[in-house]
Amino acid sequence: MQMFTKCLSLSLLAGDYTVVRMTLTFPAGTTRMPVTIRTLDDNVGEPSEMFTAVLSSPGSGLVLGPQDTATITIPENDSKK
Repeated sequence: MQMFTKCLSLSLLAGDYTVVRMTLTFPAGTTRMPVTIRTLDDNVGEPSEMFTAVLSSPGSGLVLGPQDTATITIPENDSKK
């Protein structure tokens, strides 16, 4: 199954998180898989930003459940200068 991230804000294009594209392999009977997406501290004061993580292309005979997308919020944590 493929997993990738998708930017929801132009300001995220400046590098607030590491773009991810990977293949996930779920062992038989597994319904959850942890994934790490690194956020990057840029010391630029800005509002909270969001991106999505999307699952796609399940293998042969597999079906994605109703939640194939998750929205992730990066809270504002930089000091405004």
